[in-house]
Amino acid sequence: MAKTEAPLLKKWPKAFVAAPGSVLLYDNRKDAPILIDVSTRQKMEAGAQWLFRHLQSDGQVYGGLEQAGPEPIEQAMTELRQAISMAASKTVAMTLQTGLAELQVKFDKQAGVGRPRERRLYAKAKENDLQAIAELLYLRRGREDENWSIVSLVDPTVAPEDGAPLSTLEVAPGE
Repeated sequence: MAKTEAPLLKKWPKAFVAAPGSVLLYDNRKDAPILIDVSTRQKMEAGAQWLFRHLQSDGQVYGGLEQAGPEPIEQAMTELRQAISMAASKTVAMTLQTGLAELQVKFDKQAGVGRPRERRLYAKAKENDLQAIAELLYLRRGREDENWSIVSLVDPTVAPEDGAPLSTLEVAPGE
């Protein structure tokens, strides 16, 4: 069954505001800038999906999120659990348990931010979850290969100070 229209997001990050004349400007150090029409909500969603797929096709952008393996804090927690199970005395086990509890608190705080959050969003974004795509793009924007912004096109026939149309320019022959 062909999808005719992208589902509308309930809430976009502030950076994604569709308005007449809005374009998404994607720029990186390797390629020429790309302008994507995001003047309507549907175009904004399609533009975000396009940008995510474009960045995903460059294996270096999301490569770190694809790599399997625990985060360093998770690895430390695993090692502490093993040490607790092999502790020579109850006192040593209790000391190690305190350290594990402290790490668990840090891990719980990090769960909503940083790399673990990006990994969760990336997994959802790969499944075409628009909210996850928008959040992931927003979180990572400004990085070397993920530099984008929403800009407004200027109508050159309207004077900037009062909104009145500019008069037609008279150009002398040969200029």
